[in-house]
Amino acid sequence: MTFVIGIPAFALGPVLWKPSPDIHPTESQLPFFILLSAIEALFFGAGTAFIYFG
Repeated sequence: MTFVIGIPAFALGPVLWKPSPDIHPTESQLPFFILLSAIEALFFGAGTAFIYFG
């Protein structure tokens, strides 16, 4: 359930909440922002599973 919710949340995050056009991360910062977004989506999936099954 965590991955069922987390993967679409990761994919749809930039579509639903557009990134700022004024701020551009450097190439060395971009992997960290992607990792942070993936962790955030998985925690969202875990929270949804906790609410659903809890």
